[in-house]
Amino acid sequence: MTAACWREIGVWGDRMCPQLPPLVHCSNCPVFVDAARGLLDRPIDGAYLTWLTESVASRAEEAARPDRVVLVFGAGGEWFAIDAVAVRTVALAGTVRRLPHRTDPAFLGLTAVRGELMPCLSLASLLGIPADGSGVAPGLAVVLAEQDVATALLVDSARGVEGVRRSDTRPAPDTIRQTLRPVSEGLHLMGDRDVTLLDRVALAERIRGALG
Repeated sequence: MTAACWREIGVWGDRMCPQLPPLVHCSNCPVFVDAARGLLDRPIDGAYLTWLTESVASRAEEAARPDRVVLVFGAGGEWFAIDAVAVRTVALAGTVRRLPHRTDPAFLGLTAVRGELMPCLSLASLLGIPADGSGVAPGLAVVLAEQDVATALLVDSARGVEGVRRSDTRPAPDTIRQTLRPVSEGLHLMGDRDVTLLDRVALAERIRGALG
């Protein structure tokens, strides 16, 4: 019998094979089984192997691709990040002009960033981080823009923008500072440190509360 006899005289042919009645179906025939085994054991075509390797590699690369871009900065001895789309600019902190009758400790007054006058707040104070006692004033202003309203947040330093994956964000632990929990989306490991991801909407709401 030929290797493809099932197509000629078997169940996919004219069914004239003398072995078909006792075996009922070609899948029970040793000829069919040997042909199937030979198909599975055949050498892999080089072109197919190359295509399969590239296909698997591209899927792995796509899965590892960042789906979020954040600005990373330090304040009060801790590290934070926020969606880069919420950030208008980062600039050196300028002179802050205090306003009378303002009681919220996070609201420092007004400052000019690249010619635009805007409210200025201490991010560490806004997040309830105790002063470290160093007496060193924050050196940078991270300007956030929500609904076209710009606010300068004074921070210690800025690490720059980084791409992250949302799936890598871990829930905030129970030990996180209570004042920070409402504005935190969770933690993200960047390099050798945990960075707190700030919820831009919740942070904007807290800023509005501090401005009164």
